[in-house]
Formats: sequence, structure tokens, C-alpha cells
Amino acid sequence: MAKALLSYWRDQRGLTTLEYALLLALVVAVTLTVWDGFGTRNSEGLQDTAARLLTQ
Repeated sequence: MAKALLSYWRDQRGLTTLEYALLLALVVAVTLTVWDGFGTRNSEGLQDTAARLLTQ
């Protein structure tokens, strides 16, 4: 039993899958953060433009 657990612990075939999953999660998190930042900036700009048009 201990020998099987030790060989499973040393097996690194699944490590690549884990690394790709972590990389994908990081890319998704960064993408969502940037997307949210652009959305906020564009929304504020559009609101400012609309306010200027309505006051003229």
C-alpha cells in the first residue's frame, strides 16, 4: 500500500493537466478584471458625454 501511494505521489503525468488548469484560471481572472475595467471606463465616458449633450 505504501509503495503504491509513493509511486502515485511521484507520478507527474497529472501535473501538466493541473498546471494548464491553473494557467487557464489565471487567464480567465485577468481577462474578467480587464473587461470589467474597460466596461467601467467606457460607461463613465458615455455618461459624461450624455450629460454634456443634455446640458447644451
